[in-house]
Amino acid sequence: MIDKLVELIKLDNKINIVDIGANPLLDHKSTTGKIGVEPIYKKLLNLGYAELIAFEANENVYPDLLKQNIKNSKYYNYTVGDGSIKKLNLCRGSGMTSTLKPSKKSMDVFRIYQKSAEIIKTIDVQTKKLDEIEEVKNIDYLKIDIQGGELDVFINGKKKLSKTLLIQTEVSFINLYENEPSFGEVDIELRKHGLVPHCFVGDVSRNIIGPMVINNNLFKSLNQIVQADIVYVKDFRNLYELKIDEIKKICLIAHTCYKSWDLAYKCIKVLIDKEYISFKAIKEYHKIISNELTKK
Repeated sequence: MIDKLVELIKLDNKINIVDIGANPLLDHKSTTGKIGVEPIYKKLLNLGYAELIAFEANENVYPDLLKQNIKNSKYYNYTVGDGSIKKLNLCRGSGMTSTLKPSKKSMDVFRIYQKSAEIIKTIDVQTKKLDEIEEVKNIDYLKIDIQGGELDVFINGKKKLSKTLLIQTEVSFINLYENEPSFGEVDIELRKHGLVPHCFVGDVSRNIIGPMVINNNLFKSLNQIVQADIVYVKDFRNLYELKIDEIKKICLIAHTCYKSWDLAYKCIKVLIDKEYISFKAIKEYHKIISNELTKK
């Protein structure tokens, strides 16, 4: 079905994907919320419709990233940030490794993270500003999860992010790290790039406020929201202002990675209005969606 959509919208150029914090030991989140699935963009790489540049700061897991041997991909052991030298806190749980220190205040009430957040080693790292990384020429689609350091990347990547079409980022509603930016701060920064919230990826992470424990199970959650992966997209109300190539890329990413058929449909309608593809494309896209629904 992806091939048919590519043919329908006449995709000419590959999508440039950048993944910052591409720890292969993390549980990747999917649109279904399932744990342990492949990176959300892998189909685009395997089919040759995209190219990936991935960064992982943790030198202990970087070799595992290389072993994945994903097609059309390049990997670098860089720490992306504000360009300064920082302390990288390597935690017992590799997914908690960060240039920020875990917050004792938060660990005391969210006991589920205590063991994973234990710092086992601290090293000095030279961070690189996204705008100054030569290997990255253009970013169509950014996926980022670096445990509280996302805002530093956005602020120091203004030039390259000005043309970015979609961003999937982790955000925190309650900070798990000291001085970690809030969801509101990240939201304000991304809106400056003409991006608006589109969808959550998987379930919003919920926890239980300690010291309460249900049935002696630390993993039994209640209502307190903590973190989530959220997708931002170029404001779909302004699609007519984008280039043809940009509209096509949004369409393919939205359909393939997030099953955002309404957003993809909107892109197709704009392509028709711009007289780039035939009005018959609407009917053909309906067939593609019908086939997707039949798979379920």
